[in-house]
Amino acid sequence: MENNSFEDIKELFKETQKRFKETDARLDKLIADTDARLDKRIAETDARLDKRFAETEKMVKELSRNIGGVSNSNGAFAEDFFYSSLSEKKQMGNIKFDAVEKNVRFSKKGVHGEFDAVMINGDSVALIEIKYKANAEHLQQLITQKPESFRKLFPEYKDYKFYLGLAGMSFDNEQVKTMAAEAGVAILEAHGDHAEIIAPNLKAY
Repeated sequence: MENNSFEDIKELFKETQKRFKETDARLDKLIADTDARLDKRIAETDARLDKRFAETEKMVKELSRNIGGVSNSNGAFAEDFFYSSLSEKKQMGNIKFDAVEKNVRFSKKGVHGEFDAVMINGDSVALIEIKYKANAEHLQQLITQKPESFRKLFPEYKDYKFYLGLAGMSFDNEQVKTMAAEAGVAILEAHGDHAEIIAPNLKAY
C-alpha cells in the first residue's frame, strides 16, 4: 500500500513537472509572440515617424525657400525704387552728382565690397545702403564698413569726400532715423511713388 502511494506520488510529481514545462513553453511562446508584435509595432511607428519627419522637413524647406524668395523680391523692389529716384535727381542734400550706379560689387586682394547705389561727382562719392526695412545694424555697417571698403577697392577715390545715405521702404523704428541724423547720414524714405531725401546734417566721412 505504501509502495503504491509512493509510486502515485512519483507519478503525480512527474505530471506536475510536465505541466510546469508545458506552462513554461506556453509562456515562452507568449512572450516571444508579444515581443514580435511589439517589435513590429515599433518598426511601423518608426516608419510613420520617419515619414512625418521627412514631410515636415520638406515643408520647412519649402517655406524657407518661399520666405527667401519674398525677401529677395522685396529687396530688389526697394533697390529699383530708390535707384530710379536717385537717377532722376542725382542729388543728396545740397550736393549734386554727375553719375549714379547701382549694385556695384567688386573684389580685390581679399577685400570684397557691395554697394547698393553709388553717386559720384568731381570730388565726392555718395554711398547709399538700400533696404526694404532698414534697422540700426544696417546703419552701423554703412558707417563703419562701406567708406573704408570703397577706398580700398577704388583707390582713385581715396581723397574724395564720402557721404552716406540709408534708404528704406520702412524703418525698424524712429530711433534709427534719429541715429542717422546725429551721425550725419542722409535718410531716404518712400513717399508714394517717389523717394524723399532727408539730409539736414550731412557729414563727410
